[in-house]
Amino acid sequence: TAAGQTSAAVEARYAEIAQNLVSPEQRVSTHLLVPIAADADQARRDAARRIAEGMLRDVALATDEAAALTQMDALAGTHGAFEVSVEHLPAFAQGDIETSFADALFGMTEPGLVPSVVETSYGFHVIYLQRIEAPWTVPREEWEPALRRQLSVEARAQALVTLTDDLGERQRVLMSPQLDAIMANWPTSETSITPPASITPHASI
Repeated sequence: TAAGQTSAAVEARYAEIAQNLVSPEQRVSTHLLVPIAADADQARRDAARRIAEGMLRDVALATDEAAALTQMDALAGTHGAFEVSVEHLPAFAQGDIETSFADALFGMTEPGLVPSVVETSYGFHVIYLQRIEAPWTVPREEWEPALRRQLSVEARAQALVTLTDDLGERQRVLMSPQLDAIMANWPTSETSITPPASITPHASI
């Protein structure tokens, strides 16, 4: 039935855009990174961890988020043999980042400083959780009417295109006999055309 086809079309279109209608929990954070190479020896790793732990203590002294972030910005730079960077990360879901970083960040129940240094393949991190963004889903009663309207508009547009093409084809077919008659009597390069008597050809110069 037409209704069934419409429902099928709605479900098919929903499958195409479903990922845009839901969002998992996401978190916003800032972190300091003391980088280490993958092949760094244990002594260098220990030195990098000590620097990160010292930074963690410094940031922990901050009385609020603004002060903590200001302190983290100030700590970025050269520390002995390490170039420490600070990065303000946009919102991301748990599966969007390396597991140890995500586990530490998503293990927090409220914004604040992650209480310990976190090691990843990039090095050692001091992480501050700034904001937790709750998951959301657009309810079916909101997206389905809009989706049906969109499909209806598309169907009408396609019907108009089909009608235009059909009318164009009919017009071409109706015109064909007339065009054939005109082309049959059209002068060719081998046909001489006699000018009207009132026109006298110019003499060649």
